[in-house]
Amino acid sequence: MQEEKNSYKKFNNYLRKNEEGYFSYNRIEKYLKKLGNPLELTPFGYIIGKLLIPLILFIAFLISNDYILAIISAVFGYFILDIILKTKDKQDMKVIKIELGDVYDLLNIQTSAGVFIGNALTECYLVASNKRFKMKLAELSAEINMTKNIEKALDNFQSNFNSPEIDNFVMTIKQSLITGQTEEALEDISDSLKERNLIEIQEDTKKVNSTANIIQLLMYLGIMTTINETLRQIQAIRSSTPKYTPSRGAVSVSSSAVVAYASNFLGTPYKWGGTTPAGFDCSGFTQYVYKHFGINLGRATYNQINDGYAVSRDELKPGDLVFYGKGGSPSHMGIYIGNGMYIHSPRTGDVVKISPYDRPDYITARRVM
Repeated sequence: MQEEKNSYKKFNNYLRKNEEGYFSYNRIEKYLKKLGNPLELTPFGYIIGKLLIPLILFIAFLISNDYILAIISAVFGYFILDIILKTKDKQDMKVIKIELGDVYDLLNIQTSAGVFIGNALTECYLVASNKRFKMKLAELSAEINMTKNIEKALDNFQSNFNSPEIDNFVMTIKQSLITGQTEEALEDISDSLKERNLIEIQEDTKKVNSTANIIQLLMYLGIMTTINETLRQIQAIRSSTPKYTPSRGAVSVSSSAVVAYASNFLGTPYKWGGTTPAGFDCSGFTQYVYKHFGINLGRATYNQINDGYAVSRDELKPGDLVFYGKGGSPSHMGIYIGNGMYIHSPRTGDVVKISPYDRPDYITARRVM
């Protein structure tokens, strides 16, 4: 344990003495400080992380004999800390740039009321909600109150960020201290910052909308691919399933025969109260299909939910009846046909069609064969 402590001290001392280069203690300390250091890393911890993470990933994939992935993961592991730090900094700065506008407004109000800008700066932390921004503004306030050296306090505040907006803020305050033209400078910078923030928000909104549209398109393509695959399977079932011939003996119906027969009515228009191929409602469709096989179902959805016996989602098979509604009361139904799909007659203006069965208002399923 003592040897580990000594090794740590030696390496830490080496870093502190190393004033230049990539592994310079001061360079790493400033780098972490400007990015907010959300992981609370020391320069020593940062370097150890940069070395250990890629080494662990490399060995892990090397053991599985995946040499290419081992190299790729090692490179990724080397930069993972920087990615985390910069991502968090970017998230923080989005909020800070908006709150900086509130700081400008507060300073403008205070100085317009005759308050010296140095005194006004000590209250800026009150309008901030971002933890990092609020803490640094509080430190700025404390340093001004203790040292009365506003310029040095501003320099220290600036060193905590890697942001042109913060640089402009500090420069504006310093210039106003020299020129005394506080209100005009603050108002101009505040308006400019708010315009840039508005543009960024609009651009982010466009990105979100574009992403949402892409996701919706991919979901639609995925659903259509599944439906087309299901239709191909139905066509194969129809080709291989012998024509059903009613008999006077016991009823024995295959799920393939039910699916094949139900698919004959794809495109049939919805008709409220309809029970024939001229037009079906949801329960009229299922009743008509099963009647063809000599199985008599109740007329309405709330009747058919009591026919047969209940089956869980894990036990679903083609031919099972699936029910939908709110509060356990069924208002719609159809026939499960496999592949996560069901065939049904949805609503006025629609037709008998195939849709994904896994709706949020799903209630239960019944098996009647």
